[in-house]
Amino acid sequence: LAYEDKGKLIKVEVPKDFCCILTLNPSKGKFSDTRQELPESFKNKFISIEFPEMKREELYTITKGASHAFGVDKILGDESCKQFIDDFISFHMEWSKNEKIQDNVACLVIRDILAVLHIIKEGEEPTETIMNIYGARYIKPIKKEMEETLLKYKSFKKNVKKNDDIINNFPKDYYFNNNTLEVISTCLFSLKHGRYPIIAGKSGIGKKLLACKLGDYFNKNIAENEIIIGNDEINPMSDKNITANISLRSKNNKYDEPPLYIIYCTKNSKVEDLIGKQKVSNNKDEDLIQWQDGPLIKAVRNGRPLILIGIHELQTSVLEYMNDLLDRKYDGKQRFLNNPNNPNEPEIPINKNFRLICTTLLSDLNKLSPAFASRMDIKILDDQLKDINENELSDLIKICMENVKTELVSYEEEYKKRLQELKGEKILENSKTNESIINISNQEELLNNNNENLNDSINSNHSNNDNNSSKSPKSEKSLNSRSSKNSGNSEDNKSNKSYSNNSRTSSKNNSGNNSLNNSFDSSNLLEMEFEFDNQEGDNYEIKMLEEREIFNENRLNNIINNQEIVLEIKKYYFEYRKIYEINMNMSFLCKFIRSTILLLFKIKYEDLEVDLKEIVKLVYNLLFSEYSSLEINEKIKENILNEKLKEDPNQQYFFNESETIKNYMISLYLYCLMNIHIYVFGPPGVGKTAGAECFARIRTQNEKLYGNYKKYAFNSSTT
Repeated sequence: LAYEDKGKLIKVEVPKDFCCILTLNPSKGKFSDTRQELPESFKNKFISIEFPEMKREELYTITKGASHAFGVDKILGDESCKQFIDDFISFHMEWSKNEKIQDNVACLVIRDILAVLHIIKEGEEPTETIMNIYGARYIKPIKKEMEETLLKYKSFKKNVKKNDDIINNFPKDYYFNNNTLEVISTCLFSLKHGRYPIIAGKSGIGKKLLACKLGDYFNKNIAENEIIIGNDEINPMSDKNITANISLRSKNNKYDEPPLYIIYCTKNSKVEDLIGKQKVSNNKDEDLIQWQDGPLIKAVRNGRPLILIGIHELQTSVLEYMNDLLDRKYDGKQRFLNNPNNPNEPEIPINKNFRLICTTLLSDLNKLSPAFASRMDIKILDDQLKDINENELSDLIKICMENVKTELVSYEEEYKKRLQELKGEKILENSKTNESIINISNQEELLNNNNENLNDSINSNHSNNDNNSSKSPKSEKSLNSRSSKNSGNSEDNKSNKSYSNNSRTSSKNNSGNNSLNNSFDSSNLLEMEFEFDNQEGDNYEIKMLEEREIFNENRLNNIINNQEIVLEIKKYYFEYRKIYEINMNMSFLCKFIRSTILLLFKIKYEDLEVDLKEIVKLVYNLLFSEYSSLEINEKIKENILNEKLKEDPNQQYFFNESETIKNYMISLYLYCLMNIHIYVFGPPGVGKTAGAECFARIRTQNEKLYGNYKKYAFNSSTT
């Protein structure tokens, strides 16, 4: 045999007694359509053995032995344990043959029996354990039927579980009703016992957000070793802010690792996207090729939850790579993740706090590999809005509104923090530069060995720089700029912005007269240097941050506490259901609430004397109505055109005389105010791209946005 390692061909002699044994799961459900069959030429080299179905007596023997090994017989007592095993196996056999679950991707296996026994050993009640391990994978009607089947056996009795701990400790910015509470409870049950949940449900019902909240809750309340995340609590109000928290921690190096790893799965995702890859190193002291951990290995190594969004998109080869990771051995030994791609560390110790949380569409659940699905705990998330009443809807809307407020206040604090950091860095940098300038001046005085004042010394410094211009072009440019700026009168110079009061004081003390200050002010020198060398750098960002519109938190509070907004959103929620004959899903409703608050806050409808109801109606139409039928209040249009969308600064796109293009530009502006992403489609050559570029130029200029917009051209081969 031969394989490649770091560009070298490694040959291995095959021993004479070598034997290869392959195992293969049967294709079932929709998974059979996605699995690639083994070619006949390959299968002909093997003898096929079909593993027979286990008989009841065999399952009983296995369960009895495992119960003794785990100590379940001591927990339940010998006689009760015998009855429990008999009832458990009878239930397992009966339910496994139920016609309604035959196409379920997660078939019942010995792995489930062992999981139940191990969790009972950890102190959980048998009925609750079986309902969590077996029942959570089914939709409500089938789950109810399974519970009825289980309760026929006398070893099991129905328990009413109290979820007070979840209600009291789960993030307050997450809305849940009885439907969701049940799913949260069973997911936390799995996480507590070292298992890995898959949250399955329809599109837009909140699977992704729930997965992130569960990971956050696990870190704070379940993880065996306390995870120090910092002084501030990680309690993000949306998955968007979770991602922001992670990036801030990475950027500022405040924490070793983020609290969560989040991956969005696609059809093009590969194993190396999860585990990492070999990369070329730029460090001369290291090997040319270095291994770089991927998010899966980082989470495994550091004991963090890894959240895979949309695992139905992953290829079977990627899913089944994780099978070994998800297997539980129950032997108390350290477990390892095999990583043959990294020869320097082929085994990664699995931290006991590592958890995998996945989401998938319910319609695509049966497309998953049975081998992968049987190692996970499948949880079915129902639509939270299905049977919601008006009071519950009001509570949900208020929670979402508060979350938007928290988000906006958080962003404003980040802006202020960023401005302080930039100014602090600038003061420190200027102070060091001023100190070096003064030291140079003093050294020149000593070298010249004369008693001339510092002003003469500076003049001498000018001439020296002129003579050495070829050696130091930057110094020449900086000093010439300074000289031309200081050629005016002293009053003009006094008005120049000072970057370092300490340096100015030092100049005064050295010179002993005011004329020196006017002819040589180090702060003026620094200002010109930064203007010349760093126009698009920190100075520009400071200017943009300082010129941002003042954040009015009181006005935001008035909007959040306005009960009329809640009533209007409820009205359109029910109108949506009436028009489309389906419930607005959770994703749409949250987007509607968030967009409404953002537009009310940013557009200042009170100053325009526009009724609040008009704004809510506008948001609803922008999100859910046909663009061709969109009507925008004339006062809003006039304000946007006069104040926000002035003419193209490049004079390349003319829209003020065209009603169609004018409405297009206004719509783009409104969507951007609501942080809604837009894709524009239409015939080629009508100005889609030109209009988008014009809008980007105007918005960057008028709203004091840092940096410039980006433009990318995509085609069928773009990856």
